[in-house]
Order: sequence, then C-alpha cells, then structure tokens
Amino acid sequence: MNENTNKNEPEKKSGDIDKQLGDINECQNYELHHSFNPININELENIDPNVKLALVRFKANRYNFYCIEPGLEIKIDDYVIVEAERGIDLGQVAATGELAFIKLQIRKSSCGELKKIIRIASQEEIEKLKENRQKEDITYNIALEKISKHNLPMKLVDVEYQLDVSRITFYYTADHRIDFRELVKDLAHIYHTRIEMRQIGVRDETKRIGGIGVCGRELCCASWLNNFEKVSAQHIVLQGLANNPLKLAGQCSRLKCCLTFEINNYLKDEIKDTDLNIEKAV
Repeated sequence: MNENTNKNEPEKKSGDIDKQLGDINECQNYELHHSFNPININELENIDPNVKLALVRFKANRYNFYCIEPGLEIKIDDYVIVEAERGIDLGQVAATGELAFIKLQIRKSSCGELKKIIRIASQEEIEKLKENRQKEDITYNIALEKISKHNLPMKLVDVEYQLDVSRITFYYTADHRIDFRELVKDLAHIYHTRIEMRQIGVRDETKRIGGIGVCGRELCCASWLNNFEKVSAQHIVLQGLANNPLKLAGQCSRLKCCLTFEINNYLKDEIKDTDLNIEKAV
C-alpha cells in the first residue's frame, strides 16, 4: 500500500483497507486457480512433445490420453483399439495432435507413462462393443442381487466391460468404506474375470448417468465437461445471486458447475471496484 497515507484518517479506515486488500488477494488467488494458465509441454512428465497424442473417450465420458504409433493415421470420431492395464480396450477418438496437447495442459496433470493406440477398430470389434453394452445391463441386475444378498450399504451406479472382458468395473457410491470381499468373490465366480470395484462421488455418478438440466439442455458434465471445478458459496456471493438451494443445486445435489463459467469476469470487476475504493480511501 502507498506509504503516503493520510494521517488524519481514522485508524479503522486502515483496517478497512487491509481487509479490502485481503479480499483482492483472495480473488486473485482464486482466479489463478480457475483460469487457464498454459504450461510448457516440455514440463509434462514422461511426455515427449514430438510424440503424436490423442484423447480417447470411453463409456460415460471417461477419457484418457494415448500415444499414436508412427504411421498410424487417425482422425476424430474414429473407433480405435488401445492398450489397457491388462489386454485391450476400444474407445472413440475425441481429439488429436495439438488439440489433445491443449486439453492435457488444461488438466495440468501428468498422465504417467502413456499407453498406445494400437490400431483402428474393425467392424467386428465395434459389434463386440455393442454386445458388451447389452451384457452390462444384465450384469448390473445380477450385481444388485448380490449386493442385496450381502446387505451392503452401497449404491451401484454403473457397470463397464473392457473390450476383451479381461476386467469388469463396477462403479458405486457409499457414505463409508465397504467390505465387499464376499461380493467380489461371488461376481468373480460367475464371470471368471478380474472384478474391480470403484467408488465415485455423487457428481461423477450424475456424469455417468446423464440427464437434462433445468436449462433444457443435456447436463454439461455428461456432454462436454471433462473436469469438475470446486464450486463454493463464494461463487454465489460474487455473482450477486440469491442463495436459493433449489435453484442453484444441480441433479447431483451439489452447486451447479455452470456457476464457475463466468466467475472470472465477476472477479475482474470485483478487483476493479476494490481498487477504486482503495484509491478513495488512501
């Protein structure tokens, strides 16, 4: 703050200014957290910037990054066979090349050692994927019966088959840790493959299930939103919205993700207004 402060001003005015400065710093830090701050591609761990990169989409908008093998030409919306943790899987290309790197930058997280896109999927493999989707519905009902049998306090959300059925993933929500060892034994005895139980949050549950928002459009999380930003009461205050939980909560019963879409514009206005107040006070 300017050292030439008017000494005739009351002492409490200095405290008010300090508080305003604190509010500014809070807004600035918050904006840095939410704004797009590109990082150098070379800083991404274990990723060679010369490697061709692709973003592949799986069931329920599950995404992952893969390397494109030299000589393999793929384009957006192609169905491709990719390396999985065990075996292979099939997904659809959502982005390639520079666009995929930009999406990786936005996520600001290392992907570890990238797996590879092996080849473009054949029509038979695409049909196999459709068959797996039908099996998932049957497996879902069987899993519900087993959960009820063991009286487990969990909610089954979705089931996803890996293409070669070397793994079946069960997504669920629960308030506490669940001892599902007996459940896994039962499912492994039926399907004779690797069973993975994956606990998710309520926002991820809504993302997988999908739906229509009050705006009349498909839910953002189920259609295009890749990452969940933290949404707090500060979003409501800065945008001058009425604190009405019925209107501000999404289908997941959490604050709507769209409250973050324009927050930076309000933060900039807030900083400008605070700067003016400080200039008048100093």
